[in-house]
Parts: sequence; structure tokens; C-alpha cells
Amino acid sequence: MIKGVWELVKRDFVEHGLSYSQLMKKYEIKGRATIANHSKKEGWLELREKHKQGVQLEVIERDDKRKDEKAREKESLIEALEVLIDLKIGAEKKALLKTVDTQDLKLILSILKSVKTPLPELIRVFELLKGNPDARLALGFQDDEKTVEARHNRMDVLGLN
Repeated sequence: MIKGVWELVKRDFVEHGLSYSQLMKKYEIKGRATIANHSKKEGWLELREKHKQGVQLEVIERDDKRKDEKAREKESLIEALEVLIDLKIGAEKKALLKTVDTQDLKLILSILKSVKTPLPELIRVFELLKGNPDARLALGFQDDEKTVEARHNRMDVLGLN
């Protein structure tokens, strides 16, 4: 058999995990001993093991990279929300409206700290920033009618309704 073909046989054994039987069929090799001799002489089993370990390491590194990317994405979302909060406070001060209730800010902070699946929670935070009283109710907070009316009026003044 030509040397280049043995390189293909070796690659299929080491990298693709084909068995001796599969290699015999694929390359029409007569006799298991022929493959076993090449394998032993060139250390195919050790190479296969090293290849498996390398692939496993790549998978672990890829998983770590994905986790890092998710963590960076969460940090970016939190930073964006902090900017939104600052803008909200600034807009209310400029419009001479009541500043954001500290209870709202504490609620927003607790959501940011506990968020695991950011999108639904961020939508709730956005609704709170808009002054939507229904968002407060959905999160277990209830305002009196006067506070709700004031929030709706602020939303009207800011054109958020």
C-alpha cells in the first residue's frame, strides 16, 4: 500500500476514531494484523488518546469562553440600565417632577443582582423606569391610588403614554 494512503488510515484511526474493522472495509486492507503492526510501530493508540484529550480541552475552553461572553453581556446590560436610571433621574429633575422613588431604585438593584435570564427582568425594569405602575404590581408592590395617578400624570407629561 502507498505511504500516503497509510497516512489517511492513520488519520481516520487517530482523529475520527474508526476501528480496525472499519478501516479494513474503507481501505480494503486484508488482515487486521497489517493495521495493528502499523498502529503499534507508529504509536496510533497514544496519538488517539492525545487527540481525544486535545478535543476535550477545546470543548472546555469553548464552554468557558461562552460563559465569559454571557457574563460580559450581563455586565453590559447592567451598565446600560445604570445609564437609563441616570437619564430617568435627570429627566425628572429637568421637568421638575418628583425624582425616582428610592423604593424603585432598591427594587431595580435587587433585580439586577438576581437576574439569570435577563430579558424578562430587564423589560420589568424598563417598565419601572417608564413609571408604569402595573410593573410594580407585577413585582409585588402596590401603590395607593394617589401615587398611581401621579405616575400616570408624569407619564403623560413626558409623553410616555
